[in-house]
Amino acid sequence: MIIVAIIDVLFFSILGICLIYGKGSWMISGYNAMSEEEKENCNIMKISRAVGIFLLIIGGLIGVMCFVVQYGIKNDIKNITGYAVGLVTFVAIVGSIILIIILQKFDVGF
Repeated sequence: MIIVAIIDVLFFSILGICLIYGKGSWMISGYNAMSEEEKENCNIMKISRAVGIFLLIIGGLIGVMCFVVQYGIKNDIKNITGYAVGLVTFVAIVGSIILIIILQKFDVGF
């Protein structure tokens, strides 16, 4: 389990760093489907940076969740897996909502 978590953390971190530096904007959902006029109305660098920071946060949360679960299993704490997964899921959902709200201000077409 720990190897899978490490791979996940590295994956999200590498994607996040690429987006923070402005590379890989093609990975952002919906950007390639926009017309040229819509692309001109978006500040893709700020959107990439915001999504990259969000991916780094998600990667960090996965790492924290893995270590909390391993600690709970080692010390025989009951239901620690459910609490850790529930907390990370809650933070990811709330973070996604906040990210959507923040990204709305980077669309200068409105």
